[in-house]
Amino acid sequence: MISIKRGECPAVLNNASSDGNTYRDSTVIEALSKMQHGKCCYCEKRIVESGHDRAVEHFRPQGNDAFRHLKNTWSNLLHACTGCNGKKAMHFPLDADGNALWVHW
Repeated sequence: MISIKRGECPAVLNNASSDGNTYRDSTVIEALSKMQHGKCCYCEKRIVESGHDRAVEHFRPQGNDAFRHLKNTWSNLLHACTGCNGKKAMHFPLDADGNALWVHW
């Protein structure tokens, strides 16, 4: 398993509202890729530097009303290949105490 040490938040996300798609900015994608050694956060497949096989993963799904406010929040973003991002989709399992079961921080 790759070790992920979250770097400094890209400036473009500072004060970004949850309405836009600021998380798609190239500086965010580059920071996520660097943080994860160019690998998918789930399967560890190497993600190409351009094209359709790179996705910004919202750990807590942006489509879930409870987490919509985290859409452009640095601590909620990961880098994933499109295959894993599509499989995870809106899934976000929690334990009885409300803690995430997928990734340990």
